[in-house]
Amino acid sequence: MPSVDELTALFRAISTKDWTLVETTARSVAARQEEKGHHSAARTLRGALVATNGSARSIVIQVRCCDEDTATKFRAVSEQFLIGG
Repeated sequence: MPSVDELTALFRAISTKDWTLVETTARSVAARQEEKGHHSAARTLRGALVATNGSARSIVIQVRCCDEDTATKFRAVSEQFLIGG
């Protein structure tokens, strides 16, 4: 499971629309999962980074959070990110 620090860095990058940092941070999260032996989770996260929707790149990251409040915040940020808000 990603740490709160990793998720915070990812959320901040998304909120500032720093897509390079979003991708770098997301790849770091995937790498950390790989290091922990969570190979399937790492593969899923890396796969989500290469999804495209035609002309624009779409980064979709699914994370299982430790509490519902964090999960709710993540869903809200993700949905806003995906619709270009």
